[in-house]
Amino acid sequence: MIAEAVDTVWTLGWALLVWIVLTAAVATLAGWTVVAAVVWACRALWRGVAGVRALVQHSEAPALLPEPHKPSERHTAAPAPTWARTDKDAA
Repeated sequence: MIAEAVDTVWTLGWALLVWIVLTAAVATLAGWTVVAAVVWACRALWRGVAGVRALVQHSEAPALLPEPHKPSERHTAAPAPTWARTDKDAA
């Protein structure tokens, strides 16, 4: 009776050990698969962004530049402060 109990415990121990090892192997494989998929996606995104950036920087069509700011004809210089104006200028 005791021999059968020891044999049962021994068998259950080996079964538990095999189950733990197989579970760890499957979890490791799943983890590596996720890491590989994320690395692949990031690399593809990086290459796509780099390609678009290179295309934009080296495009043959020149970019249209905005026209330079022209000061208005009426105000060509900064106005004098109120304390420095004469009565003639204030009017």
